[in-house]
Amino acid sequence: MINNLYTVFKIRKTLPEIEKYQNAHPLKTDSLEHFITKQNQLLNTLKNADS
Repeated sequence: MINNLYTVFKIRKTLPEIEKYQNAHPLKTDSLEHFITKQNQLLNTLKNADS
């Protein structure tokens, strides 16, 4: 019971700091899109290798 309460306390204390950091350092969507494109290319290469 105390462990659960302590875990909830840590989350409630940490979450605002995480949100503050994420707002100050937004994710660049172009790098994410580049990653997705590379992953799709890899999947297509693997699919074509099996054929």
